[in-house]
Amino acid sequence: MKLLSFLLFGFFAVVKLNGLDIDEQDYLIEQLNDIRRDVARLYNIENMQKLMWSKRLQNEADQLDIRKMPVNPPWRYVFYKNYTEKKDERDLTDSIIANSEHLNPQQNEIACAKKNGQNFTVICLLGPQNSLSKITKYQRGQAKCTGQLKLEWKIGFLCTTPDWTESWILMYISELNDRRQMVARTMNITNMQNLVWNKELGDAAWNFLWPSRNPNDELPKDRKWRLTGFAKLSAGLVYNPTSNRVASFNTTDGKEVTFRLDEEHFNPLQSQIACLYRPKLRKNTNYWCLLGPEDSDAGIALPPTTQAPLDSQVTTPPTVTTVVPSPRTQSMRTRYTTEKITPEPPPTQPKELEEYEEQDGDEYDEDFPTGKPYHYDF
Repeated sequence: MKLLSFLLFGFFAVVKLNGLDIDEQDYLIEQLNDIRRDVARLYNIENMQKLMWSKRLQNEADQLDIRKMPVNPPWRYVFYKNYTEKKDERDLTDSIIANSEHLNPQQNEIACAKKNGQNFTVICLLGPQNSLSKITKYQRGQAKCTGQLKLEWKIGFLCTTPDWTESWILMYISELNDRRQMVARTMNITNMQNLVWNKELGDAAWNFLWPSRNPNDELPKDRKWRLTGFAKLSAGLVYNPTSNRVASFNTTDGKEVTFRLDEEHFNPLQSQIACLYRPKLRKNTNYWCLLGPEDSDAGIALPPTTQAPLDSQVTTPPTVTTVVPSPRTQSMRTRYTTEKITPEPPPTQPKELEEYEEQDGDEYDEDFPTGKPYHYDF
């Protein structure tokens, strides 16, 4: 049996923090999940879990010295080249699957970092298991996922834990909080809040952003949030108070509200966030995030005449110390978490959503690369 060809087209030039742009790492995780999904489908692998980005593993990967690899670490690892196109058409045996780090069914955590080594430039840590797992298979008609694991929404070949969350959301919120703290230090803001996922905001995001639920893109009158959007995840980490990039929406009672897309997510008064991927709502904007509980831009400073983006290293901060919230009614409660967040999908999948989303999970090629354990050339 032949498997899919796995093409990675290479990391982009942008380097952020751990050497990987969020978009790059999200792309890599998605491709690895595609591989795991295809193997689970073609070989009837039971409980093949979907990988999710881990902040804990990211901290480990960032600090890891590949010249002094630890003995018996609490994770597994795999090296990758800085991707070039390659096809490998070979059948996979049970032995190859069982000894392939990226195909270990019981792993569900991942984080990657750029490291310079012989014949590789990227290392990915996989957890929570620190040993390879036995491969088990399901028979026709049997459940693909057992125990607390549930079949992934929509595509249906990988298994997810109850707290599974899209990796890009986890990475974005984590790094955005770091950037907010950088802005706070630069501008002497003393009350910059930490953003955490909020379920009510997540529901509001679904209700506002999906065409089947809000065909006229109207803002609700009882809104307790602001909105931001960006084309790439990395673009959503730049603070630029001189930007003129805005988005305006009408409320259900006919009023117009304008959002400052390059500043809203740096409002120190906001402490809640929920994000969705919704392309085509506005030109060159694919990702959208709701921020609460403030429903006005009172916490955003007026644009200075010479302020540069944060990434250009502002050296003369203003004397802002504390931002006062605008008068408002009682806000939604936040469910605080540490690393993992659980935005819950809607209980039903509308027909319109099926038509809107691109259905790319059901079409499979016949090629798939394999390689020696621990080192893979893509």
